[in-house]
Amino acid sequence: MVAIYRRLFGERYFWPTRLLSSFMLGVQLWLFMWAPGNGYGLAVSLGYFMMPIAMVIVGRIAFQDRMSRFQQIACLLAVLGILNQLAISQTLAWPTLVVCVGYPVYFWLRRKTDTNNIGALWFDMLLSLPVSGYFILQGGYVIGELTASLHIVWLVAGMGLLSALALGFQALSAPLLNLSLFGLLVYVEPVLLLAVSLLLGDVISPAEWPTYIAIWLAVVVLLLEGLRSLKDSGPSVQVR
Repeated sequence: MVAIYRRLFGERYFWPTRLLSSFMLGVQLWLFMWAPGNGYGLAVSLGYFMMPIAMVIVGRIAFQDRMSRFQQIACLLAVLGILNQLAISQTLAWPTLVVCVGYPVYFWLRRKTDTNNIGALWFDMLLSLPVSGYFILQGGYVIGELTASLHIVWLVAGMGLLSALALGFQALSAPLLNLSLFGLLVYVEPVLLLAVSLLLGDVISPAEWPTYIAIWLAVVVLLLEGLRSLKDSGPSVQVR
């Protein structure tokens, strides 16, 4: 945050780019919460499936990211899964496009403006506070629910803490990875969400199984690459 503070008045385009970045992040967070309750849950889910591949494309074009053989295989598997999901959906709703295009552009902007760090993320969220406050106070529903039960207060606080930790770790990892690999690793989240959904009783339709199997295999390939990298970078021990 100190570095961000020093740039507040020293860079000509700092404020416009930060306002744009904050707006783009705010739209994504709003859409994530709004879509499931308004009939666009599947559309947003499809957007999250397509988004990592879009990030790979942006990484290759904008930053000339190089992909290892493992990452290429994972990307191919993910594309196969997406094609199956597109065949099921047969259409691209606007929330799908907002997610799969908006997030790659957001991360591209952060990298181009040298704000791909946790301080810039908190600054973006700080700029979003007035709009967030408006949604909280609008109609008095949220305040009414919070004052009605202490249990709800603790639940919301816990969800806020978990969300902050998730975004924080994401921001910490982003500078260490190229955009292509960072995008592919996003697939770990829907895989874990699917596991939780299955534990809660949700069922995968037969037509969707090829999509999830392809995504699971892509994640497994990335995990294998990670294990291989750890093995190669580990200290060599000579046995005498």
